[in-house]
Amino acid sequence: MNINLIPPKIIRTVLSFVPRESLASSSLVCKTWRTAAYALLYESALLVSTTNGSYSSPWLNFSSPNSHPEELVHRIIRETNDDGPFQISSCVRRLTVAWEMNEQQIQTFGSAVLRMKNLENLSWVVSVIDNTRWYDTLLLLCKKLPKLRSVKLVIGEHELDIPDMDMGALIGLRELAVGFDPQEETFEWEIPNSIIQLIIGAQNIESLTLWAQASDVYPSAISYNFGEDDIMSRLSLHSFPHLCRFSIGPFHSEVSLKQIVNPTFGLWRFARNQKQLREVVCYGNEGSMLGWDITSGHTESVPMIHRFKGSAFEVCALLRLNLVRQLEILELVHAESSASAGISDSRLSDLLEVLRNTHGIELPCMRSLKLSMSGPGIGTSNNVERAINVLGILASGAPKLQELIVSTSRPPTPYIQASPAHNTTQSVY
Repeated sequence: MNINLIPPKIIRTVLSFVPRESLASSSLVCKTWRTAAYALLYESALLVSTTNGSYSSPWLNFSSPNSHPEELVHRIIRETNDDGPFQISSCVRRLTVAWEMNEQQIQTFGSAVLRMKNLENLSWVVSVIDNTRWYDTLLLLCKKLPKLRSVKLVIGEHELDIPDMDMGALIGLRELAVGFDPQEETFEWEIPNSIIQLIIGAQNIESLTLWAQASDVYPSAISYNFGEDDIMSRLSLHSFPHLCRFSIGPFHSEVSLKQIVNPTFGLWRFARNQKQLREVVCYGNEGSMLGWDITSGHTESVPMIHRFKGSAFEVCALLRLNLVRQLEILELVHAESSASAGISDSRLSDLLEVLRNTHGIELPCMRSLKLSMSGPGIGTSNNVERAINVLGILASGAPKLQELIVSTSRPPTPYIQASPAHNTTQSVY
Protein backbone atom coordinates (compact mmCIF):
# COMPACT_ATOMS: atom_id res chain seq x y z
CA MET A 1 0.00 0.00 0.00
CA ASN A 2 1.29 3.44 -0.91
CA ILE A 3 2.12 5.28 2.30
CA ASN A 4 0.38 8.38 0.98
CA LEU A 5 -2.89 6.42 0.92
CA ILE A 6 -2.81 5.71 4.66
CA PRO A 7 -5.47 7.84 6.39
CA PRO A 8 -3.88 10.66 8.44
CA LYS A 9 -5.87 9.53 11.48
CA ILE A 10 -4.07 6.16 11.45
CA ILE A 11 -0.70 7.84 10.96
CA ARG A 12 -1.37 10.14 13.93
CA THR A 13 -2.24 7.10 16.02
CA VAL A 14 1.07 5.45 15.07
CA LEU A 15 3.03 8.64 15.70
CA SER A 16 1.44 9.07 19.13
CA PHE A 17 3.70 6.22 20.28
CA VAL A 18 6.82 7.96 18.95
CA PRO A 19 8.78 10.02 21.55
CA ARG A 20 8.04 13.71 21.07
CA GLU A 21 11.72 14.56 20.48
CA SER A 22 11.74 12.15 17.52
CA LEU A 23 8.64 13.51 15.82
CA ALA A 24 10.49 16.25 13.94
CA SER A 25 12.77 13.77 12.19
CA SER A 26 9.86 11.39 11.58
CA SER A 27 7.95 14.16 9.86
CA LEU A 28 10.63 14.45 7.15
CA VAL A 29 9.92 10.96 5.75
CA CYS A 30 7.18 12.10 3.39
CA LYS A 31 4.53 14.76 3.14
CA THR A 32 1.77 12.55 4.56
CA TRP A 33 3.79 11.60 7.63
CA ARG A 34 4.98 15.17 8.02
CA THR A 35 1.43 16.49 7.94
CA ALA A 36 0.34 14.07 10.65
CA ALA A 37 3.41 14.70 12.82
CA TYR A 38 3.08 18.46 12.47
CA ALA A 39 -0.37 18.38 14.04
CA LEU A 40 1.00 16.40 16.99
CA LEU A 41 4.05 18.63 17.44
CA TYR A 42 1.96 21.77 17.84
CA GLU A 43 -1.13 20.29 19.48
CA SER A 44 0.07 21.84 22.75
CA ALA A 45 1.93 25.15 22.90
CA LEU A 46 3.70 26.84 25.83
CA LEU A 47 4.35 30.59 25.84
CA VAL A 48 6.63 31.37 28.78
CA SER A 49 8.62 34.47 29.61
CA THR A 50 8.95 35.35 33.31
CA THR A 51 11.59 36.97 35.47
CA ASN A 52 11.11 34.40 38.23
CA GLY A 53 12.80 31.64 36.25
CA SER A 54 10.13 29.06 37.06
CA TYR A 55 6.49 28.72 37.90
CA SER A 56 4.42 26.09 39.64
CA SER A 57 0.68 25.69 40.11
CA PRO A 58 -1.77 22.77 40.12
CA TRP A 59 -1.95 23.08 36.32
CA LEU A 60 1.56 24.20 35.46
CA ASN A 61 5.07 23.17 36.35
CA PHE A 62 7.98 24.44 34.30
CA SER A 63 11.51 25.61 35.03
CA SER A 64 12.40 27.36 31.78
CA PRO A 65 12.14 31.15 32.30
CA ASN A 66 11.85 31.89 28.60
CA SER A 67 10.52 29.87 25.67
CA HIS A 68 10.80 32.95 23.40
CA PRO A 69 7.02 33.25 22.98
CA GLU A 70 7.26 36.29 20.72
CA GLU A 71 8.89 34.15 18.01
CA LEU A 72 5.97 31.71 17.88
CA VAL A 73 3.42 34.53 18.07
CA HIS A 74 4.95 36.45 15.15
CA ARG A 75 5.28 33.24 13.14
CA ILE A 76 1.56 32.59 13.55
CA ILE A 77 0.67 36.15 12.56
CA ARG A 78 2.72 35.80 9.36
CA GLU A 79 0.94 32.58 8.32
CA THR A 80 -1.10 32.57 5.12
CA ASN A 81 -3.49 30.14 3.47
CA ASP A 82 -0.60 29.01 1.26
CA ASP A 83 0.89 27.26 4.30
CA GLY A 84 -1.90 24.68 4.01
CA PRO A 85 -1.66 21.88 6.58
CA PHE A 86 1.53 23.37 8.02
CA GLN A 87 -0.21 26.25 9.79
CA ILE A 88 0.68 26.23 13.46
CA SER A 89 -2.48 28.18 14.24
CA SER A 90 -4.67 25.34 12.97
CA CYS A 91 -2.80 22.71 15.04
CA VAL A 92 -2.87 24.26 18.53
CA ARG A 93 -5.58 22.81 20.76
CA ARG A 94 -4.06 23.44 24.19
CA LEU A 95 -2.30 26.72 25.01
CA THR A 96 -0.48 27.53 28.25
CA VAL A 97 0.65 31.12 28.84
CA ALA A 98 2.89 32.62 31.55
CA TRP A 99 4.22 35.71 29.82
CA GLU A 100 5.00 39.12 31.30
CA MET A 101 3.44 41.24 28.56
CA ASN A 102 2.96 44.97 28.15
CA GLU A 103 -0.08 46.49 26.42
CA GLN A 104 1.39 46.18 22.92
CA GLN A 105 2.52 42.60 23.46
CA ILE A 106 -0.85 41.52 24.79
CA GLN A 107 -2.56 42.96 21.70
CA THR A 108 -0.17 41.05 19.44
CA PHE A 109 -0.69 37.93 21.54
CA GLY A 110 -4.46 38.28 21.23
CA SER A 111 -4.23 38.66 17.45
CA ALA A 112 -2.19 35.46 17.19
CA VAL A 113 -4.47 33.41 19.44
CA LEU A 114 -7.54 34.56 17.51
CA ARG A 115 -6.12 32.62 14.56
CA MET A 116 -6.17 29.38 16.57
CA LYS A 117 -9.63 28.30 15.45
CA ASN A 118 -9.17 24.79 16.90
CA LEU A 119 -8.09 25.99 20.36
CA GLU A 120 -9.99 24.07 23.05
CA ASN A 121 -8.06 24.71 26.27
CA LEU A 122 -6.45 27.95 27.49
CA SER A 123 -4.38 28.03 30.72
CA TRP A 124 -3.23 31.58 31.48
CA VAL A 125 -1.11 32.82 34.40
CA VAL A 126 -2.27 36.43 34.44
CA SER A 127 -0.63 37.00 37.83
CA VAL A 128 2.67 37.71 36.02
CA ILE A 129 1.00 40.58 34.15
CA ASP A 130 1.00 43.84 36.11
CA ASN A 131 -1.57 46.55 35.35
CA THR A 132 -2.39 45.23 31.88
CA ARG A 133 -5.94 44.75 30.62
CA TRP A 134 -5.75 41.00 30.14
CA TYR A 135 -9.49 40.55 30.71
CA ASP A 136 -10.39 42.38 27.47
CA THR A 137 -8.28 39.88 25.54
CA LEU A 138 -9.80 36.95 27.45
CA LEU A 139 -13.35 38.02 26.64
CA LEU A 140 -12.48 38.51 22.98
CA LEU A 141 -10.98 35.02 22.77
CA CYS A 142 -14.02 33.46 24.46
CA LYS A 143 -16.31 35.24 22.00
CA LYS A 144 -14.41 34.57 18.79
CA LEU A 145 -12.91 31.09 19.22
CA PRO A 146 -15.67 28.59 18.41
CA LYS A 147 -14.05 25.53 20.01
CA LEU A 148 -12.70 27.13 23.21
CA ARG A 149 -14.37 25.22 26.03
CA SER A 150 -11.86 25.29 28.91
CA VAL A 151 -10.24 28.31 30.59
CA LYS A 152 -7.89 28.12 33.58
CA LEU A 153 -6.75 31.40 35.15
CA VAL A 154 -4.14 32.10 37.83
CA ILE A 155 -4.92 35.53 39.26
CA GLY A 156 -2.63 37.67 41.42
CA GLU A 157 -3.26 40.49 43.88
CA HIS A 158 -3.23 43.22 41.23
CA GLU A 159 -5.72 41.38 39.01
CA LEU A 160 -8.41 40.74 41.61
CA ASP A 161 -10.36 43.96 41.19
CA ILE A 162 -11.24 43.71 37.51
CA PRO A 163 -13.81 46.13 36.05
CA ASP A 164 -17.30 45.20 34.94
CA MET A 165 -17.14 42.95 31.90
CA ASP A 166 -19.47 41.48 29.32
CA MET A 167 -20.03 38.24 31.17
CA GLY A 168 -22.02 36.80 28.28
CA ALA A 169 -18.70 36.09 26.56
CA LEU A 170 -18.06 33.17 28.93
CA ILE A 171 -21.36 31.46 28.24
CA GLY A 172 -19.80 28.93 25.84
CA LEU A 173 -17.27 27.57 28.37
CA ARG A 174 -17.65 24.03 29.70
CA GLU A 175 -14.76 24.21 32.20
CA LEU A 176 -13.55 27.13 34.34
CA ALA A 177 -10.73 27.09 36.89
CA VAL A 178 -9.64 30.12 38.92
CA GLY A 179 -6.52 30.08 41.08
CA PHE A 180 -5.31 32.83 43.42
CA ASP A 181 -1.56 33.45 43.51
CA PRO A 182 -0.11 35.48 46.43
CA GLN A 183 2.81 37.58 45.26
CA GLU A 184 3.60 39.82 48.22
CA GLU A 185 4.08 39.25 51.93
CA THR A 186 1.26 41.68 52.73
CA PHE A 187 -1.22 39.93 50.45
CA GLU A 188 -4.73 39.72 51.87
CA TRP A 189 -7.44 37.53 50.39
CA GLU A 190 -10.37 39.85 49.85
CA ILE A 191 -12.14 38.48 46.80
CA PRO A 192 -14.14 41.29 45.17
CA ASN A 193 -17.57 40.79 43.70
CA SER A 194 -16.16 41.15 40.17
CA ILE A 195 -14.42 37.77 40.50
CA ILE A 196 -17.68 36.20 41.66
CA GLN A 197 -19.43 37.78 38.68
CA LEU A 198 -16.77 36.38 36.35
CA ILE A 199 -17.50 32.87 37.65
CA ILE A 200 -21.26 33.36 37.50
CA GLY A 201 -20.94 34.55 33.90
CA ALA A 202 -19.82 31.05 32.87
CA GLN A 203 -23.36 29.75 33.32
CA ASN A 204 -22.98 26.64 31.17
CA ILE A 205 -19.85 25.17 32.76
CA GLU A 206 -19.82 21.49 33.61
CA SER A 207 -16.66 21.74 35.76
CA LEU A 208 -15.55 24.47 38.19
CA THR A 209 -12.28 24.61 40.15
CA LEU A 210 -11.17 27.13 42.81
CA TRP A 211 -7.80 27.01 44.54
CA ALA A 212 -5.19 29.09 46.35
CA GLN A 213 -1.86 28.23 47.87
CA ALA A 214 0.68 29.87 50.13
CA SER A 215 3.64 31.46 48.40
CA ASP A 216 6.99 29.64 48.48
CA VAL A 217 8.70 32.98 49.02
CA TYR A 218 6.26 34.20 51.65
CA PRO A 219 4.87 31.06 53.31
CA SER A 220 2.85 33.11 55.79
CA ALA A 221 1.37 35.39 53.14
CA ILE A 222 -2.12 33.92 53.39
CA SER A 223 -4.03 34.46 56.58
CA TYR A 224 -5.55 31.40 58.22
CA ASN A 225 -9.01 32.39 57.00
CA PHE A 226 -8.69 32.58 53.24
CA GLY A 227 -12.37 33.40 52.87
CA GLU A 228 -13.34 30.31 50.87
CA ASP A 229 -16.54 30.01 52.88
CA ASP A 230 -17.43 33.58 51.91
CA ILE A 231 -16.81 32.74 48.25
CA MET A 232 -18.92 29.60 48.44
CA SER A 233 -21.70 31.41 50.31
CA ARG A 234 -21.93 33.99 47.52
CA LEU A 235 -21.78 31.34 44.80
CA SER A 236 -24.45 29.27 46.57
CA LEU A 237 -27.00 31.93 45.64
CA HIS A 238 -26.60 30.99 41.98
CA SER A 239 -27.35 27.83 40.04
CA PHE A 240 -25.18 26.35 37.30
CA PRO A 241 -27.63 24.09 35.42
CA HIS A 242 -24.96 21.85 33.84
CA LEU A 243 -22.37 21.72 36.64
CA CYS A 244 -21.51 18.09 37.42
CA ARG A 245 -17.99 18.45 38.91
CA PHE A 246 -16.68 20.97 41.45
CA SER A 247 -13.13 21.08 42.84
CA ILE A 248 -11.94 23.28 45.69
CA GLY A 249 -8.46 23.64 47.17
CA PRO A 250 -5.72 23.30 48.08
CA PHE A 251 -5.83 26.30 50.37
CA HIS A 252 -3.61 27.44 53.23
CA SER A 253 -6.21 26.02 55.61
CA GLU A 254 -7.95 22.72 54.99
CA VAL A 255 -11.27 22.33 53.21
CA SER A 256 -12.54 19.37 55.19
CA LEU A 257 -15.31 16.83 54.89
CA LYS A 258 -17.07 18.85 57.56
CA GLN A 259 -17.88 21.60 55.05
CA ILE A 260 -19.77 19.28 52.69
CA VAL A 261 -22.01 17.79 55.41
CA ASN A 262 -22.62 20.83 57.64
CA PRO A 263 -25.47 23.15 56.50
CA THR A 264 -23.79 26.16 58.13
CA PHE A 265 -21.04 26.13 55.45
CA GLY A 266 -21.33 27.78 52.05
CA LEU A 267 -19.94 24.67 50.33
CA TRP A 268 -22.86 22.58 51.60
CA ARG A 269 -25.40 25.16 50.38
CA PHE A 270 -23.62 25.47 47.03
CA ALA A 271 -23.66 21.70 46.50
CA ARG A 272 -27.35 21.47 47.41
CA ASN A 273 -28.23 24.15 44.85
CA GLN A 274 -26.51 22.44 41.88
CA LYS A 275 -29.03 19.92 40.56
CA GLN A 276 -26.63 18.09 38.22
CA LEU A 277 -23.63 17.98 40.59
CA ARG A 278 -22.23 14.46 40.91
CA GLU A 279 -18.69 14.96 42.14
CA VAL A 280 -17.06 17.32 44.63
CA VAL A 281 -13.28 17.24 45.02
CA CYS A 282 -11.58 18.75 48.06
CA TYR A 283 -7.80 19.06 48.15
CA GLY A 284 -5.67 19.74 51.22
CA ASN A 285 -1.93 20.12 51.68
CA GLU A 286 -0.38 16.82 52.75
CA GLY A 287 -0.35 16.46 56.52
CA SER A 288 -2.69 19.40 57.09
CA MET A 289 -5.74 17.39 58.14
CA LEU A 290 -6.97 18.27 61.60
CA GLY A 291 -9.15 16.24 63.92
CA TRP A 292 -12.77 17.37 64.34
CA ASP A 293 -15.97 15.95 65.73
CA ILE A 294 -19.14 15.35 63.74
CA THR A 295 -22.17 16.23 65.82
CA SER A 296 -25.65 14.87 65.25
CA GLY A 297 -26.50 17.99 63.23
CA HIS A 298 -23.84 17.17 60.65
CA THR A 299 -25.35 13.98 59.28
CA GLU A 300 -27.58 15.20 56.47
CA SER A 301 -26.16 14.01 53.17
CA VAL A 302 -26.03 15.76 49.82
CA PRO A 303 -28.38 13.64 47.65
CA MET A 304 -26.50 13.80 44.36
CA ILE A 305 -23.02 12.78 45.59
CA HIS A 306 -22.22 9.15 44.70
CA ARG A 307 -18.42 8.97 44.83
CA PHE A 308 -15.95 9.39 47.69
CA LYS A 309 -12.17 9.35 47.58
CA GLY A 310 -10.08 10.04 50.65
CA SER A 311 -7.66 8.90 53.31
CA ALA A 312 -8.26 6.36 56.05
CA PHE A 313 -8.74 9.31 58.41
CA GLU A 314 -11.63 10.62 56.34
CA VAL A 315 -13.19 7.20 55.74
CA CYS A 316 -13.39 6.77 59.51
CA ALA A 317 -15.41 9.99 59.67
CA LEU A 318 -17.46 8.98 56.63
CA LEU A 319 -18.70 5.81 58.33
CA ARG A 320 -20.61 8.02 60.78
CA LEU A 321 -22.54 9.85 58.06
CA ASN A 322 -25.73 8.99 56.17
CA LEU A 323 -23.75 9.88 53.05
CA VAL A 324 -21.99 6.51 53.11
CA ARG A 325 -25.24 4.63 52.38
CA GLN A 326 -25.75 6.34 49.01
CA LEU A 327 -22.18 5.96 47.71
CA GLU A 328 -21.57 3.85 44.62
CA ILE A 329 -17.78 4.25 44.43
CA LEU A 330 -15.38 4.37 47.39
CA GLU A 331 -11.62 4.76 46.95
CA LEU A 332 -9.36 4.75 49.97
CA VAL A 333 -5.99 6.49 49.50
CA HIS A 334 -3.21 5.46 51.87
CA ALA A 335 0.21 7.14 51.72
CA GLU A 336 3.03 5.71 53.83
CA SER A 337 5.11 8.62 55.10
CA SER A 338 7.67 9.53 57.71
CA ALA A 339 6.56 11.12 60.96
CA SER A 340 8.22 14.37 59.90
CA ALA A 341 5.68 14.77 57.11
CA GLY A 342 2.91 15.03 59.66
CA ILE A 343 1.09 11.87 58.58
CA SER A 344 0.68 8.92 60.89
CA ASP A 345 1.63 5.59 59.35
CA SER A 346 -0.93 3.90 61.56
CA ARG A 347 -4.06 5.34 59.95
CA LEU A 348 -4.72 2.20 57.93
CA SER A 349 -4.45 0.23 61.17
CA ASP A 350 -6.74 2.74 62.88
CA LEU A 351 -9.37 2.32 60.15
CA LEU A 352 -9.15 -1.46 60.43
CA GLU A 353 -9.71 -1.18 64.18
CA VAL A 354 -12.75 1.06 63.63
CA LEU A 355 -14.20 -1.35 61.08
CA ARG A 356 -13.72 -4.32 63.40
CA ASN A 357 -15.54 -2.46 66.17
CA THR A 358 -18.40 -1.32 63.92
CA HIS A 359 -21.36 -3.67 63.79
CA GLY A 360 -23.53 -3.92 60.70
CA ILE A 361 -21.70 -1.83 58.10
CA GLU A 362 -24.24 -1.13 55.34
CA LEU A 363 -23.20 -0.03 51.86
CA PRO A 364 -26.38 -0.85 49.89
CA CYS A 365 -25.44 1.09 46.73
CA MET A 366 -21.71 0.33 46.62
CA ARG A 367 -20.52 -0.99 43.23
CA SER A 368 -16.75 -0.38 43.43
CA LEU A 369 -14.19 -0.50 46.25
CA LYS A 370 -10.55 0.46 45.70
CA LEU A 371 -7.57 0.92 47.98
CA SER A 372 -4.61 2.86 46.51
CA MET A 373 -1.29 2.70 48.38
CA SER A 374 1.84 4.76 47.79
CA GLY A 375 5.09 5.64 49.53
CA PRO A 376 7.82 3.60 51.25
CA GLY A 377 6.77 0.25 52.65
CA ILE A 378 3.66 -0.15 50.55
CA GLY A 379 4.60 -3.67 49.55
CA THR A 380 5.16 -5.07 53.05
CA SER A 381 3.11 -8.07 54.08
CA ASN A 382 1.56 -6.14 57.00
CA ASN A 383 0.24 -3.40 54.72
CA VAL A 384 -1.12 -5.82 52.15
CA GLU A 385 -2.82 -7.83 54.89
CA ARG A 386 -4.36 -4.67 56.37
CA ALA A 387 -5.57 -3.56 52.94
CA ILE A 388 -7.20 -6.93 52.25
CA ASN A 389 -8.85 -6.97 55.68
CA VAL A 390 -10.17 -3.40 55.27
CA LEU A 391 -11.66 -4.15 51.86
CA GLY A 392 -12.99 -7.49 53.08
CA ILE A 393 -14.96 -5.89 55.91
CA LEU A 394 -16.29 -3.12 53.65
CA ALA A 395 -17.22 -5.62 50.93
CA SER A 396 -19.21 -7.70 53.40
CA GLY A 397 -21.70 -4.83 53.67
CA ALA A 398 -21.95 -4.18 49.91
CA PRO A 399 -24.42 -6.62 48.28
CA LYS A 400 -24.19 -4.88 44.86
CA LEU A 401 -20.38 -4.84 44.72
CA GLN A 402 -18.95 -5.45 41.23
CA GLU A 403 -15.33 -4.29 41.53
CA LEU A 404 -12.66 -4.77 44.20
CA ILE A 405 -9.14 -3.35 43.63
CA VAL A 406 -5.89 -3.01 45.59
CA SER A 407 -3.40 -0.72 43.85
CA THR A 408 0.19 -0.02 44.87
CA SER A 409 0.75 2.74 42.30
CA ARG A 410 0.52 6.44 43.12
CA PRO A 411 -3.14 7.53 43.11
CA PRO A 412 -4.09 9.64 40.07
CA THR A 413 -4.79 13.36 40.29
CA PRO A 414 -6.75 15.62 37.97
CA TYR A 415 -3.93 18.14 38.10
CA ILE A 416 -1.99 18.24 34.84
CA GLN A 417 1.28 18.40 36.81
CA ALA A 418 1.80 18.95 40.52
CA SER A 419 4.98 20.45 41.84
CA PRO A 420 7.00 18.19 44.18
CA ALA A 421 6.96 21.08 46.64
CA HIS A 422 3.17 20.94 46.76
CA ASN A 423 2.34 17.29 47.36
CA THR A 424 -1.38 16.90 47.86
CA THR A 425 -3.85 14.36 49.11
CA GLN A 426 -7.31 14.38 47.60
CA SER A 427 -10.85 13.62 48.64
CA VAL A 428 -13.63 13.18 46.13
CA TYR A 429 -17.18 13.26 47.42
